Amino acid sequence: MTNPIMRMTNLGPYYNEAEQRLPFARSENDALVVQSALGSEATSSEHIVWLCSVLDSHRRYIKRLLGMGAKLTCTCTMEAGDITLAPNALTGLHLLGAELVITQKQLTSGQ
Repeated sequence: MTNPIMRMTNLGPYYNEAEQRLPFARSENDALVVQSALGSEATSSEHIVWLCSVLDSHRRYIKRLLGMGAKLTCTCTMEAGDITLAPNALTGLHLLGAELVITQKQLTSGQ
């Protein structure tokens, strides 16, 4: 699995302000992206809890952006197998208003 990432899109005219208010996020294709700083040994839940904890102090601002049409998505890409999420990971996503998207990694020819 690749480490989960948080992506905020549809920021429209609030993009520059959000970029300044969320300095730990990097700019990527008209989106602001936050990636976990935990190592590869961390579970999906641990990565998501870390991401939520980083964003939680900005929750009111994020909720305001969501109310103006922005979208917050947590994406996990899996090679195969199961993903298990602890309740605190799901609660963190819920409190932030984030959507969880789990996708399967596309295999390239020869794999």
